[in-house]
Amino acid sequence: MQARVLETDYAQYFVEDNIMTITYATNLVISLDIAKKLVEDRIQFSKGVTMPILVDIRGLASVDTLSRKYFVSPRALENTMSGALLVESMISKLAGNIYITVDKPAVPMKLFTNKDKAIAWLKKFKK
Repeated sequence: MQARVLETDYAQYFVEDNIMTITYATNLVISLDIAKKLVEDRIQFSKGVTMPILVDIRGLASVDTLSRKYFVSPRALENTMSGALLVESMISKLAGNIYITVDKPAVPMKLFTNKDKAIAWLKKFKK
């Protein structure tokens, strides 16, 4: 199966082997409007298919509290089977930890510093 790709101002979306990878733009500052755009782009790109999602937030500069809370809403988690957050910098690790431990998404979610390990974990959730 050939991979599908979508590029926007805020992220690149890539689906291969029924796993979606989202890579945030470098130095992305996420406001509520940008968070909503990221979610709507992902939902449209998924074409109604629920799948595991790898989100590469290594380039993240910041995300505000309203955006983090939006990311755990039913709309934001639509078509999301599980999620792996790929982190590297202190900012991305902090944002990822707060999202998982404080905001508590309703789908299995885990932080990774290694992309291959993240994908291996996500494959456990594939239909």
